[in-house]
Amino acid sequence: KALLKEGRLKGVRRRNALNISKLSFPNQGNERGIRIITSSLQMSWELNRYKASVFTYHLLKGIRGQADLDKDGKISVDELFDYTSREVKQVTGQKPQQLVVMRRERPYALAPAYHSRLRIGSKVTGTLQISVANFLWSHQKITQRPLTLSLVHGKGVVRLKRAKQCWQQAIKLPKGGMASLGNQWKKAPCAKQVALRQKGYLTIPAHVTATAPLTNERNIALSLGMTSQGAASLQRFQPSVGLSFQWKWLQTELGFSHGFTGLSSFSLSRIYGQLALGLPLTFQLARWELSAFVGGFVRGGLILQHQEQGGAINAHGVFGGLAQASIHIDRWGVRLGVSAGADITPTAGGLSWSPYWQAHSGVFWTF
Repeated sequence: KALLKEGRLKGVRRRNALNISKLSFPNQGNERGIRIITSSLQMSWELNRYKASVFTYHLLKGIRGQADLDKDGKISVDELFDYTSREVKQVTGQKPQQLVVMRRERPYALAPAYHSRLRIGSKVTGTLQISVANFLWSHQKITQRPLTLSLVHGKGVVRLKRAKQCWQQAIKLPKGGMASLGNQWKKAPCAKQVALRQKGYLTIPAHVTATAPLTNERNIALSLGMTSQGAASLQRFQPSVGLSFQWKWLQTELGFSHGFTGLSSFSLSRIYGQLALGLPLTFQLARWELSAFVGGFVRGGLILQHQEQGGAINAHGVFGGLAQASIHIDRWGVRLGVSAGADITPTAGGLSWSPYWQAHSGVFWTF
C-alpha cells in the first residue's frame, strides 16, 4: 500500500520472443556474451521521489560508483547486479533477475568508478573530450577558471577543440590522486572527436568541480642572484644561488655565494640559512596570477676564506627587509626579488658592520 501511494506499478510484455542470437556480443575486456538484467519478469515499481523506476534508479546509482563493492576502481557486471538487487529488494521486496549467455575469464567492467581527478588549468578553454579505457567524457569549458573533473584512473587521452582546430595529449591518472594537464599539446584531426563515438565508447556526463586558482602561498623556488656584502675593502659582486620554501607568511632558504675580493688570490664563500616572515599578496589578471611577498628576514651562516697561505672559517649574520614579485600560470612561475640590510661579521677587534644588498630572479613551483 505504501508503494502504491508513492508511485505506480508498471508492466511490460513483448509481443515477440527475444532472439538472443541477433544481439551483438561485446568485444572488449575478457568477457564475451550478453546479459539482460531486469527488476522482475513482469512488472516494476516507479516512485515519484526517484522520478524513475526503483530498479532504474539504483542501477544508474551503481553505475556512478556505488556498485564498486570491492573498491578496486572498476565496476563489474556482477558487482552492479549484486548492488542493484540488494537495493531494490529493500524497497520493493522484488528480486531482480538476469539472463546470462556468455563465456568469460573474468567479469567485463561495465561502468566507471571515479577514483581519480584531472585538473584543467585556467588557460585551457574550448570543447574537452577525455577518454580512459572505453569511457568518454565531454565538457565545454568557456571561462578562464581552473576546474577539476572526476574520472577513472589509468592511461587516457585528452582532446581539445577550439576555433575549428584540435589538439590532444596523453595523460596518466593515478588512483586516489590528481593529475594536471601539461603543455605537450599535439595537433590532431578534428574528425577523431566524432569517430570516438562510433567505436563502442560509453559517453558519460562529466562530473565538474570548480576550483579556486592556485595561489603562491606554498611553493619551492630556485633562484640565481648577485650579492654585495662584507667590509668595504673586500666588497665585490658575488654570484649566489638559493633554494627556498614558502608556506603562507613563512619563507626559508638555503643558499651559497662565492666571489673574489679586491685582494689577489683571496676569495670568500658564504653558506647560509635564512628565515623570513612577510605578507603574501595574490592578484588575478586574466589567466595570469600575480603575487607578492613583503617582509623582514634574518640570516646566519659561515664564511669560508680561500687564500694561498691557507683557509679560515668564520661566522656571519645578516638582517634586513625583502620584497618579491611573482607571476605564474597554474603551477609554474617566475620570481624577481630584492633585499637589503646589514651584515654582521665577528672579527678579532669585535663585530664588523657593513651594508648588504641582493637582487635575484628564479623559477618556482606551486603545490
